[in-house]
Amino acid sequence: MRSGYYALCALALFMLLPGCQKRDDYPFEEKAKFMAACVANVRADQAAHPSAPQRDEATLNRLCDCSIQEISRTVPFKDYLAYQNARKLGGVPDPKTVKAMSEAIASCQVQLYK
Repeated sequence: MRSGYYALCALALFMLLPGCQKRDDYPFEEKAKFMAACVANVRADQAAHPSAPQRDEATLNRLCDCSIQEISRTVPFKDYLAYQNARKLGGVPDPKTVKAMSEAIASCQVQLYK
């Protein structure tokens, strides 16, 4: 009797696990656009603040790659697109998406800039 119960629990767990993971469905082109914009923005920020620590090109690329990986893991692609469209059109992006993206980028900064 117990073995049947354990088998049922294992089956239920097996079926639920895939739903717990976020699938990365960001197209390569979107990731490439993010990388280019991210590196350009960080470079511009460094140029505007020459007294701040200056990062080399490899570090900038690692930061931006980490950021898009973390964003694609935590922000659904449809929310990311809505955020990008709102910014392009001068609108206000969804605060939840802004917060999630900011947290993703901040976690990468903490990892790389210890």
